[in-house]
Order: sequence, then structure tokens, then C-alpha cells
Amino acid sequence: MFSAEASVRNEKTDSSIQEILNELNIIRNTKVGDTELSRMKNYLAGGFARSLESPNTIANFALSIAVNNLPADYYQKYLTNLAAVDAQKVQDAAATLLNPAKMHIVIVGNAKQIAKGLEKYGPIKYFDIEGNEVAAPTEVKADASLTPTALMEKAIAAIGSKEALDNVKDVQLKGTANLMGQSLEMKQTIVMPGNSVTTMSMGGMAIMRQAVVDGKYSITQQGQEAPITDDLKEGLDESASIAPEQLFLTKGYGLKIVGGEKVDGKEAIDVEVTTPSKKVSHRFYDAKTFLLVKTSKSEEVPGQGTMTQQQFYSGYQTVNGVQISSEQLIDMGQMKINIKYSDIKVNQGLKASDLK
Repeated sequence: MFSAEASVRNEKTDSSIQEILNELNIIRNTKVGDTELSRMKNYLAGGFARSLESPNTIANFALSIAVNNLPADYYQKYLTNLAAVDAQKVQDAAATLLNPAKMHIVIVGNAKQIAKGLEKYGPIKYFDIEGNEVAAPTEVKADASLTPTALMEKAIAAIGSKEALDNVKDVQLKGTANLMGQSLEMKQTIVMPGNSVTTMSMGGMAIMRQAVVDGKYSITQQGQEAPITDDLKEGLDESASIAPEQLFLTKGYGLKIVGGEKVDGKEAIDVEVTTPSKKVSHRFYDAKTFLLVKTSKSEEVPGQGTMTQQQFYSGYQTVNGVQISSEQLIDMGQMKINIKYSDIKVNQGLKASDLK
């Protein structure tokens, strides 16, 4: 099996595929240079020699011979056969084995952002994270007359009236978080203005704690303190409000309505949010109720490419006149966290000092 891969930004997907196919055609139609060929042969020979130092190598060789139907003496003659490879043999092998017209192109990412222009490479099929084939995503057109500011105001009003929001002094949510078959305790406490502590624990021991209390920020995971950056501070400030849209309108956030999509079968408006530290994320609001139904953000992870985290919000409950999501799903691809808050209380008389 032959494969070639690259980690690129969404907008570069089409051009990257084209460049890989161009390179494959060059390999098929042009002889490799002597210097490049010699360098690669030396690299392969050196890697083969080093592999013999591992006790697992012989077992791996036997497995490879069986799986790939190789000659029994394939690895005994490996270095001799490698030394006999010349530029013509490389081109002949490429012409025989590398046929771009018969290759499968697999792309992982936001289909809505990357699918445009890919039809020229062949029929497109879509799959969910479990590998099940699904229908192509449909793009929802947002109301052209709706401005980002007007949308934020509608989102705030959907959470609660100005009077109801002003009357909220503290909020506490308790429930469970299910992660890979494990049930963890989940607790979030917000004390106005701008204080919040969120903990995930097991058997009374905190696995994760993130807090902003009296202007001091902290994130702890399994006892290890994480360095606090400007974008983490922004995220903690947002978590300390039941209506972070108020921060977006007053703290210099960039807001742009970029379209829409269906979330859980309902039309949602996609808003691109740029923080003062220039971190970009997307928030999706129900096109009818204007309640938040999803957030999405992508980050470059060294050695892993672009990782996207989505969070879904549902099960809204009215508590003391404000709407609070009681069910959330954090989707990080192969890992999912299902959060359900069974106990939601408002205005218990909590103070910031209670969070320390």
C-alpha cells in the first residue's frame, strides 16, 4: 500500500490535493536524479541496519512476509536488492503501482469548509467520526439583514430579560460527566461579577479544575498547573458569565456572521468570533430561538495537525427567569464527554470567597 499525506488549513485542501497528484505524476513520468536516489538508498539501508538491533524485528519481518505475500528470503536479500535499484527501476515501479486515477483521497475536516471544488477529483462520499456514511452537509443561509450585534442582542434576550440577568448573583450546576465509560462528578459555580470555578472529579479527587476568582486565573489537570496565556484568560472570563455575548459586545471581540448549518436537524446561524488575542472560534445559534446550540474551535497540535473540538448545548431549563443548558456534549473526535447537570441553583447567596 502506498500513501501520501499532509496537514493543511481548510482553504488549502484543494490545492494541496492537486500538488500531491502533480508530484505523483512527476515520479511516474520523470527519472529520479542520481543524488536523490543515492541519498534515499543510504537512508533505507541505514534504517534497515538499525532495525536489526530490536528484538521485535524478526517477528515483524515474519508478519510482513505473511501479510504481504513476500518471498521467504525477502529480508535476507533486502540490501542486495536495494543496491540494485536504479532510476529506471524506480520509474517503472511508479508507472506500474502509482495510478492517481485509482487512488482513494481521504480528507478529515469540516466538510462545509473544504468540500467546495473537490468534485473534479471524483464522486464525494461523506462519513461521520464512526465511519458511517452520511448525507452531504447542507448550508443554511443566514438572514442577510441580521447584523452580528443584533444577533448577539437576540442571543442575550433568549437567555433572559435584562431584569432577569441583572438579578442573577450566583449560579451553581452539579451533575455528571461520562468519559470513556467512566462517570465523573461535574460542578460549575459562577459568582457575579466575573468569578467562576469548574471542577471534574472522581471519588472526591479533582481531575480538572479551572478557575477565575478575584482576577486570578488557574487551570489544573491531574495536579499539574497549566501556564496561563491571554487566550486562556479570555476563555475563563467567558465561563464566568451566563451570557458571554455581553462580553463580546463590550470587550473588543470581532464578530462575523459567516453562514449557517443544521445542528441536530435544526437551522443554526454560524458566527465567527475573534477574541482580542486573535483566537478564532465559531458559535452556532438556533435560527428560531437564538439559543446557543454549538461551539467549534480548531487548533494546531504539534505532531498531530489540526484538531477540532466541538461542544453541543441542549436541554435548556428556565431557572429564576434565565435559560441554562443542562446537557452538553464535548466532541474531540475519538474522545467524547457527555455532561448532564441534574441540580441547577441560582442565587444561593454565594460569594467569591466561597470559591477559594
